[in-house]
Amino acid sequence: MRKADLFRLVWTNLWRRKVRTVLTTVGVVTGTAAIVAMVSVGVGMQKNLNEQLSHMGTITDITVSPKYDFSGGAFSPEGLPDPVKPLDDAAVREIRKISGVAAAVPIISLYGTELTFGRYHSQVTVTGVESSESAKLGIKMEAGRYLNRSDDAVIVLGFKLPEQFQAGAETRRKGRKLGGKSGRYSPPQEEAAPFQGSYGVRSATNRMDLLHKTITLSFKKVNTDGKEESKTLRVRVIGITAETGGQEDFSAVVPLQIAGSIAKWRDGFNVKKKGYEAIKFRVEKPEIVDDVQREIDRLGFMSFSMKQMLTEVNRISTVAQVLLGGIGAIALLVASFGIMNTMVMSIYERTREIGVLKVIGASVNDVKHLFLLEAGSIGFIGGIIGVLIGWLGTLLVNVVATAFLRKGGGDPVTILYVPLWLTLFAVGFSTIVGVLSGLYPALRAARLSPLTAIRQE
Repeated sequence: MRKADLFRLVWTNLWRRKVRTVLTTVGVVTGTAAIVAMVSVGVGMQKNLNEQLSHMGTITDITVSPKYDFSGGAFSPEGLPDPVKPLDDAAVREIRKISGVAAAVPIISLYGTELTFGRYHSQVTVTGVESSESAKLGIKMEAGRYLNRSDDAVIVLGFKLPEQFQAGAETRRKGRKLGGKSGRYSPPQEEAAPFQGSYGVRSATNRMDLLHKTITLSFKKVNTDGKEESKTLRVRVIGITAETGGQEDFSAVVPLQIAGSIAKWRDGFNVKKKGYEAIKFRVEKPEIVDDVQREIDRLGFMSFSMKQMLTEVNRISTVAQVLLGGIGAIALLVASFGIMNTMVMSIYERTREIGVLKVIGASVNDVKHLFLLEAGSIGFIGGIIGVLIGWLGTLLVNVVATAFLRKGGGDPVTILYVPLWLTLFAVGFSTIVGVLSGLYPALRAARLSPLTAIRQE
């Protein structure tokens, strides 16, 4: 039998019983659409997390922290025991010697620091970094510049900080408002104006123009006699970092020597005894991140990398996709019984036709291929329609979610995502299910005796 004749028969037979074919196809459509919808949830989650993590840092960045011994009884004022091995200057030099390390920057954090500009203030975490090495980390800037070796009384603000300032008591009593909220920064005419993009920063009605301005850092501590002591430091804003989507957007950076002196005054910080809080370093290429982390662990420190988190996120997302896809596949499995039932019923209805085909020269394989193609066609057509419905459904959900988030002031996100591979997989899987469902009917039809088939009717 010629291929053209075979496909013509397949098409004719499918539409001979239109209602039954349509109902059988609807089952495949439902199963395929369920697979697309379910898996798109996991894919969308993976896509969103990967995008958020990529904004928080590069996969070549590694953060090293000390290991702590919690078995002893001695704890520092910060609530932590002494480190097993301090992250001191010797540790920094040791890490810099590791093959593939491009830069290593020690870090000291000053929590609960108050930033003041005029009558406006904000509570932030100030991080001290080594100026001479920090430039090698490749920090992206929204405006101004980052720290360099000669800097002293300067500060670099995170992207979100200029809009986090609150009005002081005097301004609040005047009832100044912005966006319906009392206390948020709304500068009067004589004070610093909001960003207007004059140096490349996005316009925002509640952002303070702090670049090249002098602000005050305030630190407090409680002495052993219970009295509170404060200390202030005036610094000049030299830059604002680009938006990362992470905690860095809400913090500030100062030279390491400034943070070290404040930490020594407030917490009795001693780098030789306690070591640095952490060391952030960058390796030359992503392929060696795992090797460098193993070397860090061998030195007796803990390490964390964005690549490590991405790997774990992708692993969890893959498991979620498999589980969700399995739930959708159950619906397609149920539809496969419908295909099988349709093809078996077709054998009973077309017994004489099968006998005639064999008498006029159709081979056993021709009969098998006829029924397999009919079953596969139901799966293929149902798969195409199911993918289209699933895709339209995900598009509708994303449009509604985006409108809802924008109404609430949030950033739009892609909740459901249908990649090309999912489309091809869904159509291919539904077609394969259709073919497999037609195996038994095809074998049964092929075994029919031509004479018996003709006599039966």
